[in-house]
Amino acid sequence: MPSNDKDFSITTVISSLAQNLNLGLMAEGVENNQQVEFLRQKGCDELQGFLFSKLVCAAELESTLLST
Repeated sequence: MPSNDKDFSITTVISSLAQNLNLGLMAEGVENNQQVEFLRQKGCDELQGFLFSKLVCAAELESTLLST
């Protein structure tokens, strides 16, 4: 859930615009499950942020991907 009314309004308008134009929608900076739920309800297709992974450098990412 956005922390203030302006964030809520901006997120709602952008998600509505994306849906009306048949565009995908990605949210960045997701930090908690409440944000995930809110963004999913708004039709957000993809999420990224510290909730899913800390910031990693390219070498660490490559190593992680190659080891799985």
